[in-house]
Amino acid sequence: MEHFEPETGNSGSRPSGWSGQFALIAGSFVGIYHTVSLNVSIPAFAGIFDADPASLQWLVTCFMLAAGMIAPISGYLGSRFGYRRIFAVCMAGLTLTSVCCGIAWNLGSLVVFRTIQGVFSGLVQPVTLALLYQIVPRAKQPQAVSVWSAASITATAVAPSASGWFQGVYWPMMFWVTVIPSAAAMLIGLRYLPEAASPRRPGLDGWGMFLAAAASAAYLMVFGNLHAWGLGSPPQRSSGCWRERWLSSCSLSMYTPFEVGLLFLPGACAVTAATIAAGRLSGSVRAFSLIAAGTVLLLISTWAFAGFGPATGTAYAVFWMCMRNVGIGLSLTPLLNVGMQAVAREMSGHASALLHWVRQVFGGIGVGCFVSYFYQRLEARSRSLQGPGSIPAGSEGGEANPVVYMAGLQDTFLLIVIFLAVAMPILLMLRRKPPSEPCASRGENVHIRS
Repeated sequence: MEHFEPETGNSGSRPSGWSGQFALIAGSFVGIYHTVSLNVSIPAFAGIFDADPASLQWLVTCFMLAAGMIAPISGYLGSRFGYRRIFAVCMAGLTLTSVCCGIAWNLGSLVVFRTIQGVFSGLVQPVTLALLYQIVPRAKQPQAVSVWSAASITATAVAPSASGWFQGVYWPMMFWVTVIPSAAAMLIGLRYLPEAASPRRPGLDGWGMFLAAAASAAYLMVFGNLHAWGLGSPPQRSSGCWRERWLSSCSLSMYTPFEVGLLFLPGACAVTAATIAAGRLSGSVRAFSLIAAGTVLLLISTWAFAGFGPATGTAYAVFWMCMRNVGIGLSLTPLLNVGMQAVAREMSGHASALLHWVRQVFGGIGVGCFVSYFYQRLEARSRSLQGPGSIPAGSEGGEANPVVYMAGLQDTFLLIVIFLAVAMPILLMLRRKPPSEPCASRGENVHIRS
């Protein structure tokens, strides 16, 4: 058995204060921006680079694979080289790759630059969260994390609208817009963040790192393409044609990418406000109460989504989107804080890496399964509404029918409601009040099996 005194994480010679927290929040914002910036802008690159529309998906797939593969080792990198250094490297990498993406000369070069960018975006989220828990006093952590979460969530709203607008003006600005913020966050972080490195250099489990990264990539690849590869879903080549024909028959085809992004802005404002409110209420309201209230609101709003149809008004849809996002905002930060405060501060880097890995991998699994189920219901609904001898809506030559499409979405949302209802009893485990201090506080000896 080996005994050593753990690192408290705030070993720098000067306190970080708000300047250090600002650098972390800005870095998280930039990382999320690049994660979602192309959500509504990908189709336009077919014209920009004269590329095959089917190959555009690699702009997202390669980015997400890189981000998912690197997340499990962020804890080791922070402990081995220091979280401040890793944060600075991430911001320098995001700065450089943003410049390179803006000067990409074809789709292949942009995919390569986006893949490298995914590595730094995948690292910056767990690293900034770990640093936040290391430099902020325990009593102020819920509020600090709520601001960090709100900034990340705001990026998901700003990025699609901003990138859609920049694409219409000068597409390289979609990437170059983050160059100055990234460089500024790097310089501020180097100046004000503590080193926060472990005094005991951890060993590298090479096979473990390799298997974790490979498994993450495999999970994300398989479940990201589950709807196209199996479970009786329609072929990918024809489902793309179906989506294009359906969109062309709906009023959404009249919206630009910038306008589509604006439709999601009210919901993003709602989740940002709810996230900050949850942080402020953390001192007077138990985490379990906030998580339970948010989950119930999420369940009700998802049930409302299951009733949407082709005639559903935009205002009604935006209202329930806001209600759903309020539920997410109320429950997200308290749930994250409960998990992070359950471990010792010196282990926050590894806990943050684990949380982000679980979120990415299991989020990918959930999305893949639900999308696959949606395509199955789309085909079943098409045959049910149009007759057993009709061509499925997702097949080549199938007729684009918004009623069939919305019916498939209704079935999918009903399945999500069932999953939420089944998962709610698990929240009862959070009723017990956690200890005021983590299991291994300053000055205690941590026993590690040699």
